[in-house]
Amino acid sequence: MELDEMAKVFKALGCGQRIRIVQMLREWEGIDTCCDGVLKAFTRMCDEIEVSRSTLSHHFKELENAGLIVCERQGQAMQCKVNEALLAKMKDFF
Repeated sequence: MELDEMAKVFKALGCGQRIRIVQMLREWEGIDTCCDGVLKAFTRMCDEIEVSRSTLSHHFKELENAGLIVCERQGQAMQCKVNEALLAKMKDFF
């Protein structure tokens, strides 16, 4: 893993709320979140982290730009999951 890539990851994880988002996505993986479930999961995450929807969207964008999460469009909804391959690279780094 290149040092610039690693620095980008650590910068994204420099916010406790983003770390919590990654943790929650890992915990919730495999839970059915299609259709209304995505909206409910997003709302639930906003409530648990105590942030606005716009702030949560910003956190998701930062995590995606760092490669920590992968988001795919499924119809009108977005499916986001943790990039386990990147986490494995980080583990190998240490």
